[in-house]
Amino acid sequence: MNRYFNIKRIVLSFLYLISLDVCLSYAAEKVGNVAVEDFFRSPDIAQPRLAPDGKHLAFLMPVKGKMAVILWDLSTGKAVTLARTYDADITELFWKGNEHIVFSGDPTGGESRVIFSVSISTKKITRLSDAYDENRHTEASFAYIMDRMDLDPDHILIYGRSGEGGRSVGLYFLNVKNATRSIAPNDDSTNEEVRGWGVDNQGIVRYQVRVQHGSKSYEVRSSGTNDWKEIFKTDAGVGAIFESIRFVGFSSNNKTLYTIKTDLDGTQVLYGLDTETLQWGSPIFSYPHAEISDVLFSSDHSRINAIYYSSGRDKVIWKNARLASISKALDASLPPSTLKRIVSMSKAEDVFIVAVYADQNPVEYYFLDLRGKTQLVRLGKTNTHISSSQLQPMQEITYKARDGLLIHGYLTLPKEATGGKRVPLIINPHGGPYGIKDVWGYNPEVQFLASRGYAVLQPNYRGSGGYGLEFIKAGSKQWGKKMQDDLTDGVAWAIAHGYADPSRVCIYGASYGGYAALAGAVFTPDLYCCAVNYVGVSDLKFIANWKSEMSDETNSFYKTMIGDEPEFIKERSPVNFIERIQIPTLHAYGENDPRVVIQNWTELESELKKYNKTYEYIRREGEGHGFHKEEARLGFYQKLDLFLDKYLKHGNNPRVLIKDLKVIETEPKN
Repeated sequence: MNRYFNIKRIVLSFLYLISLDVCLSYAAEKVGNVAVEDFFRSPDIAQPRLAPDGKHLAFLMPVKGKMAVILWDLSTGKAVTLARTYDADITELFWKGNEHIVFSGDPTGGESRVIFSVSISTKKITRLSDAYDENRHTEASFAYIMDRMDLDPDHILIYGRSGEGGRSVGLYFLNVKNATRSIAPNDDSTNEEVRGWGVDNQGIVRYQVRVQHGSKSYEVRSSGTNDWKEIFKTDAGVGAIFESIRFVGFSSNNKTLYTIKTDLDGTQVLYGLDTETLQWGSPIFSYPHAEISDVLFSSDHSRINAIYYSSGRDKVIWKNARLASISKALDASLPPSTLKRIVSMSKAEDVFIVAVYADQNPVEYYFLDLRGKTQLVRLGKTNTHISSSQLQPMQEITYKARDGLLIHGYLTLPKEATGGKRVPLIINPHGGPYGIKDVWGYNPEVQFLASRGYAVLQPNYRGSGGYGLEFIKAGSKQWGKKMQDDLTDGVAWAIAHGYADPSRVCIYGASYGGYAALAGAVFTPDLYCCAVNYVGVSDLKFIANWKSEMSDETNSFYKTMIGDEPEFIKERSPVNFIERIQIPTLHAYGENDPRVVIQNWTELESELKKYNKTYEYIRREGEGHGFHKEEARLGFYQKLDLFLDKYLKHGNNPRVLIKDLKVIETEPKN
């Protein structure tokens, strides 16, 4: 057998193979009950990425309490800390050529990143942009990355200010070596109707999205000087979350534009479009009701190597026979019943980073080197503090809502649920809500809850992504109505099938899921024994106020999908019905949340006090839409652990009569 495919697994950890100048630990996997912090501490390794020449590997790992950029020289085995910050984690990195690494973080929780670059030879760090939060108070040079421009070692495409102190805002090429910005030639970014750009392999802007008059148009041009031509058009409202066309990239000759088109049933199809004739080619790949998550190109974009897609679980179709053979050998060499994905590879396609994961297997990374003697080395696990034996399987389930709509979801049962024993249930609606869905795989939050003896039900209620346009539209203007019914019906399903103890059911969610937790407490007050609202909307008026400041596309989306009628906003805002709450509640909010502004909490707390309700809360400065700093994150889950132990595990709700449960149709108080 060719040596490339005769992979021998080397059972050694990367941390034993290299010399580090930073303080690291590689803890043995534990057996027994798992502490809260072991589920939610910062990952032990994240985002390993190879330089194009395959000579260096960059990745993130904790150094003195913050995620830092580490550089491993593959020829010497020496690793050094390249960059770390004192006020926030670095959460993203990628290579520009073989000399520079671009990295960023969100220091304020305001969802605007500070971007830097670092030279691996000189160790010089260059600040490329400031966070938008800073920009609001100064003339800082904020930037949002629109395209990484992988084939250009010096530039990325950004939308932002022309420079520090500049007044112009538009599309620019940002030089990662010296932070200079040059306007993208022939760009249409000053037109407020245009957004979502893509460049060809020469860095010419040739793809964009235009929103006007309630419609969303996808446009291309055959060169940098030709006129824009429309290739597809859709409604701007639903189009904000149901992307009919998704930009993938250009072929090596820059003639063919690769896009992913989404059919009405949710099936995604990979196509090539001739940008000169505007003719669509034959479908390159599709799978019924599947979403395409990634297209893996060769380094020069001359061929497609692989297509990753999800239909319940992640899968791959190989277009490159050599890589398919390597993948087959990896399957035989790596842990069984796990999924594998190439997350980085060298330009020569002879060095690879492979991610291995499953529902009971936190992501672990392997380094495969086919230069010389083949080596397969485990770089490390994202979480070395738990073992697969401590985790529970995630089951795919379906049930029918009361109006007959089929709801898909996932159920994770604790080890205590044996022999038909009913256990406490947590229904955990995802955020979004539109176009988002829960997926199969390792979920630290779900596994943490299961480790405490709770069953976890994750329903992909109407409005969720992945099930077609009509399924999304079924959630239109259904906050607190049919979307909430789907959750109630999920609880009824779990009780009817003998999984859940009907007297011990809790609803817990974040963002829209936090809204759903509040809605569950006020609109179905007899169903739950406690509720947990994490950065949830309490009053829809704040969304209505927010939308007025957004683009035409966003305004159309809010009007179409959420609703902006004053009476609807009042009658579906949980803050108006706090007197109905009969259970203890827990709430958590970030002071800098740009999505769910802190007034959602201040008004909610006022009502909780007014009606003398039992509640607990966490309000954190320096955090936004979710707690991202490790200290704040651990503090939230430790409080959640205690709250659930008190009110769910040892709680009781004798009021539940599942056959009579329905969402209360109510009039708002004046």
